[in-house]
Amino acid sequence: MAFRHGGTIDALGVSERNGEVFLGSEEGQGIINGTICAKDALGNGGRVEILGQYLKLENRGAIDISGREKGGTLLFGGEPQGKNPAVRNASHSFIEKGTRK
Repeated sequence: MAFRHGGTIDALGVSERNGEVFLGSEEGQGIINGTICAKDALGNGGRVEILGQYLKLENRGAIDISGREKGGTLLFGGEPQGKNPAVRNASHSFIEKGTRK
């Protein structure tokens, strides 16, 4: 097991910095079954990156990057279509039924 998150992470921005959360591992399995919330000081959505080889968002898990004016950025298992070589892409990523994002 590379990491397992089952609690609450609140990354609320200070001043003009965005709320950001980064969870990752080079090998192993990453499991999220807690809550992650990322917003900036103005209430806009922040940035959450969850990267690793095998990732799972369990049905009790929730990721909130919503905002009053605009939403944030979520990378779960890599960039869209895996086209950015600077971002590690997962071999397998699973999002269970019943998750909240």
